[in-house]
Amino acid sequence: MAIVRQNGIELQRLIENLIDFNQLPRQGINLEEIDLPTLWRELLENYSISLRKKALQLRQRGSVETWTSDRYKLKTSLDNLLSNAINYTPEGGDIEISWRASRGSLTINVANSGDPIPTTDVERIFEPFFQSVAKRSGPIKGSGIGLSVARECIESLGGTLSLVPHAKLAVCFQLICPAR
Repeated sequence: MAIVRQNGIELQRLIENLIDFNQLPRQGINLEEIDLPTLWRELLENYSISLRKKALQLRQRGSVETWTSDRYKLKTSLDNLLSNAINYTPEGGDIEISWRASRGSLTINVANSGDPIPTTDVERIFEPFFQSVAKRSGPIKGSGIGLSVARECIESLGGTLSLVPHAKLAVCFQLICPAR
């Protein structure tokens, strides 16, 4: 039952990404105060089976408890980054999530071990429907839209999403969300 539930959640996320992709330009911004540790707990709960099944080591640390932003758009961005990290990290691998406030913005890094994104794919990873040659694991094949939705959501808030180097892990996405 747990596996069926997890697969259902993943399918729902893919469907929502497709809907979001078409509606993002018309959506307004709904600001609210967000409890960041609670937001991460909610997101991680949806992936608990995958994390356990793949024996992934997850580390998270944050120096900010709350942030004012559009909860739905921030959560959608983070959900896509977390999904990618889980699906592209090999069994027994590492995922690191960190967040901090810096110069009036919230900076969130989602990093994972495994293979780095091929240099031939780096320029295109945020394009809608682009699928890298990198090996993805998990029960459901990706749509190639997650990173573009994540970037569109955060850019609609005046922020950025980019691939950045990490001191220890192969892949690191950095999301910067400005204060509102």
